Amino acid sequence: MAGNDFGMETGQGRADAFNGLVLMNMGNRKFKALEFSESGLFVPGDARALAFASIGKEPYLVATQNRRKLSMFRLPPSFTVPVEEGEVAAMVTTAKGKYKVEFQKGSSFLSQSSGKWYAPVGTLSMEMRDARGRVTRTITKPTNN
Repeated sequence: MAGNDFGMETGQGRADAFNGLVLMNMGNRKFKALEFSESGLFVPGDARALAFASIGKEPYLVATQNRRKLSMFRLPPSFTVPVEEGEVAAMVTTAKGKYKVEFQKGSSFLSQSSGKWYAPVGTLSMEMRDARGRVTRTITKPTNN
């Protein structure tokens, strides 16, 4: 997450106490907030957007900030899954169990999503689903991951 906002009314001052945050899903509706030293994510400026990008075969998180340089954070290995029209969620299966991922169109300030999802290492399969919860297709882990 990133989210400072320097565009507030002058009487309010800036909303600038947030430098970014990574939450790890621990399962059973529990999350662990990672310290900066663990995650490496640091977005202290007037944050605008976070997006996933691939450079070669490496996944990155890209952060944009108003009047600052682009920031890039290398992510753990993953594989890219195209999200097809009408797919809004996936049930992801790992060795530790299952969890749900939801996909949004336009997931940050004035932006659009890429139509891709980066499945983390340990993903065995995914059931892609439409808005009614119907399975549209099942994807299994590529053999090269």
